[in-house]
Amino acid sequence: GGNGADKIISGAGADTIILTEGVSAADTVIFTAVSNSAASVAANTTVTFDTIKDFTSGTDKLNIADINTALTGAAAATAVAAVTTKTISGATVVNDFAGLVTTAGALTASAAGGAIQAYLIDLSTNTGTLGTGKYLVINDNDTAIDAGDVMIQLTGATTTVAAGDFTLA
Repeated sequence: GGNGADKIISGAGADTIILTEGVSAADTVIFTAVSNSAASVAANTTVTFDTIKDFTSGTDKLNIADINTALTGAAAATAVAAVTTKTISGATVVNDFAGLVTTAGALTASAAGGAIQAYLIDLSTNTGTLGTGKYLVINDNDTAIDAGDVMIQLTGATTTVAAGDFTLA
C-alpha cells in the first residue's frame, strides 16, 4: 500500500501484500475467493496462501464479505468470533504444513448465520523447518485446517488480530 487508506484486492496465488507507509491510515485487504489465499501447501512445498506485512490491528481491515458464505457453507455469518490465539510451544517441532495442521488440532467451525471463527497460530518459538511466524487461519464450516480455509502469514510488527479487524459487508 501507499500513503493513505488503500484498498488492496488479494489475487490468485501466494501474494505478498505490504501495508508499510509513513502515515497511519486504515488499509483494507479484500479477499474475493477462498482459493486466493487457501490454507494449503501443495506437496508441503508450494505455498498457496498470502503474506501480509505490517498489518496493524485496530487500524487495518480484512474484508471477507465476498467469501462469507463460502466459509460458512450456507447463510452468511453475521459476526466474527473473538480471534483465538494458538501458541505452539518451542518443545513442538513443526517441519511442514502437514505438521502445522496436526499441531494446531481441531478448530471450531464457522457457522451459517452465526460467527466466523478465526485463529492466530503463533509459531514464533518453533524449532522445526517450517520456521517461525504467525499465521491467521479463517476457518470454514469444518474443524480442520484445509484448502477451504483462508490462511495468511503475518509478518512485520503484527502481534494481534481482533474480531473488529474484519469486515463482513
